[in-house]
Amino acid sequence: MLTEVAEVERASGLLAQYLNEAQPFGPIDASTIHVEHNEALRVFFDQHNRIYGALRRRPSIIMGRRGSGKTSYLHSVYLDADYSHVIELQCSKVFGNVIRQIEGRLPGGCFAEAVADLWEILFWCALFARLAQHYGSEHALAPVRDYLAKIGVRGQRNADEVLWTVVDTISERIGNRSVGVIAEILRKTAGTSFDEAKEAVTGFMQKARLRAILLLDSLDTFSLNVESVAHTLKGLLKCVGQFNRPGNVMDVRFCLPAELYHGFMDISANPLKDFSNTLTLRWHARELVSIATHRLALFLRIHHPDYYHKVRHLDPDDYEEGIELFYRIFPRTVRNAMGIEEQTLPYVLRHTQLLPRHLLMYLNTIYRIGSRNGQNPTPFISEQAVRAGIEAKEEQLCAEIFSAYGLIHPFARRVCERCVPELPFRFKQGKLHEVFNRQGKRAIGGNDYVDFKRMLIEIGALGRVLDETDLYVHGLFEYTVPHRLVTSSDDELCFHPVFLKVFSARRPDRNEVKKTIYPYGTDVNTEDVREWNLN
Repeated sequence: MLTEVAEVERASGLLAQYLNEAQPFGPIDASTIHVEHNEALRVFFDQHNRIYGALRRRPSIIMGRRGSGKTSYLHSVYLDADYSHVIELQCSKVFGNVIRQIEGRLPGGCFAEAVADLWEILFWCALFARLAQHYGSEHALAPVRDYLAKIGVRGQRNADEVLWTVVDTISERIGNRSVGVIAEILRKTAGTSFDEAKEAVTGFMQKARLRAILLLDSLDTFSLNVESVAHTLKGLLKCVGQFNRPGNVMDVRFCLPAELYHGFMDISANPLKDFSNTLTLRWHARELVSIATHRLALFLRIHHPDYYHKVRHLDPDDYEEGIELFYRIFPRTVRNAMGIEEQTLPYVLRHTQLLPRHLLMYLNTIYRIGSRNGQNPTPFISEQAVRAGIEAKEEQLCAEIFSAYGLIHPFARRVCERCVPELPFRFKQGKLHEVFNRQGKRAIGGNDYVDFKRMLIEIGALGRVLDETDLYVHGLFEYTVPHRLVTSSDDELCFHPVFLKVFSARRPDRNEVKKTIYPYGTDVNTEDVREWNLN
């Protein structure tokens, strides 16, 4: 059933802040939901899908594309009682400020083990400070308080400030020495050593049955081409991979952008170990639909109670009933730009790359247009509003993708602007190579056709034709597979529906059969073959 009545009633005031006529399906960015609003988080968060089930196995790394829900799953620890203490580090601050200061004072070229050792000390220092604040008078934590005082940590309010203080200590007392020497000095500070403080904390937490988790937000904005950052990341990956073992009193959970996955693999000192406990967020269409129908039910319950009373018997957590609820508000079919009549949900889903943010962005816009910006007292949406809502956001979706891949594919937009208009919806490899020779080389600033094609495949603009029906051309895109999408010289290629529309791919002429591209995975009945890379 829909989230328990009492739970929704308790959170109704908070939910109304996030579910309104402007965004009836809620915010598209989970970071806008305050972690203090636990009741709202609990109502929003879907705890019934396979992804959440895999999360219960304590992954140390959450990997996902921008908009896949990494932050939501990172913050899901606030919803259960598994951890007594949740410590959150903002990577944009930690890496952008603290780590650069460290690297700026260290000679380049160091072993991953030494950097991992330094990261371990930083993580534990954050825990030391948290426990010292909460259990200040505990005799068992005296070694912890002594150690923190030795490195200058006194009353800092959050984990970011603790790391700043440790960096200041390094700068003032240790100077320009190697990473290994710095870690060793921090371990053996005069008086209580790091290992003694760690042992005291472990004993105290085990006796009190306490567990902690350290959260690190995503590294979307960091360039992997900078050698100093690469050293830091290599050590970080090695360090994170050593946590989350049975019996540990502290876990570490770290978000990584899947757009940079191959760069992280190249940086890693031991990919098999570093990524052995990774949860990769890849969504099934049925899970996305469940998110939409659940939020729609909440919106109707809060803002259209009279109508909700008529449909309250439909359980959005039951897939078939959730679909019926959706079609009570939205039209069942839409006639697309090719003149083909489609069911509305597949029509919307095929304009996404199967990411929650994409679907919620479209549905919010469709509803806003359909309700004339809140002036319509009824919750019903027209077919015209569905088409207009998709058209209004397609370019923004492309911009988001270009931004996410900006570090590794900075010329992606320029390539699409110059090359997509030269091609039809579907084409042979030879045609793509011709366009590369005429336009692509100048757009990408190079002569490598393989890199050119790989870029288009990685961003999800280019896919491989699988088969076709009377109405559709089915295309396979890389965002639906757990590996690189490799194409042969005999394969036929196609553009994703959003890219072919935004960048004006050539439409079929009068003599050609008009068929639209239908990305594999859009169908909610697609077999779910996902496997979770967790020990």
